Amino acid sequence: MRPTANLRSFFTTFRVALRSGIESRLNLVFLLMNTVVVMGVLFVVFQSAFAKTGSIHGVTFAAAIWSLSMYSIAWGFGARNMYGDTSDGIENGSIETRLVRPQHYLSYIAAFRLGKQFTFFILQIIVNLALLFWLVGLPPVSGSIAWWLSILTLFAGGMLLSIFIYSCIGLTAFWIQNPMPVMWIVDKSVMILGGSFVPIALLPVAVRRFSEWSPFGAIMSFSQAFTPDFEARFWSLFIPQLVWIVLIGLLLMVLWTQGRKKIAINGG
Repeated sequence: MRPTANLRSFFTTFRVALRSGIESRLNLVFLLMNTVVVMGVLFVVFQSAFAKTGSIHGVTFAAAIWSLSMYSIAWGFGARNMYGDTSDGIENGSIETRLVRPQHYLSYIAAFRLGKQFTFFILQIIVNLALLFWLVGLPPVSGSIAWWLSILTLFAGGMLLSIFIYSCIGLTAFWIQNPMPVMWIVDKSVMILGGSFVPIALLPVAVRRFSEWSPFGAIMSFSQAFTPDFEARFWSLFIPQLVWIVLIGLLLMVLWTQGRKKIAINGG
């Protein structure tokens, strides 16, 4: 299939899924309420932690809360749900019906999931920004063009990497009956090393270095945008992310190629 035709199919699937996501209004409300509750709890906990010192390792309370909110925004992107979309298609056999269609199966899954999540993702950003402005005020950043380019580049790279990683987990359904243990290990690693509970900048030095050079921390490297030396450290964050995008992308290609052989040989 030609690249332009594949791109057209991607956006067609995206638009259909987008309309479906907008229709789930009640679900959107409850998901956004969950965001407010989680960020409210984190605000109270970290406010107490920073009450005496004012800053920890040079990171202020405001920077810590803004960093934590980035995980919530990334979660709203929905890439982690591609694991379930992919594995379900393999387990129930619907993947076979997609293989005879011109759009690549993984492209279809990505377009469907991103379209389904898009409305929630935008609302998630709005709710997080409004809540954080109200709770702690403006983030302590320069707001320069270089800062914006750095955070947007790391965010785009992190979300592409997350699509690759969670798609790989879903494809393990070709070989194991229940990929959930793999998903659990990876997902919890991203939560711990990606700054879900504690900002990456507050982790011990050795753990922080491991986080930055691991694929789990590389997904969320953009969350370090609120540390004082973020712009100076851009390349040290971007290079590990780029390396993992290439490596996990190659792994995804291998898993897909070998998985398709199993369908052809075993009939699904």
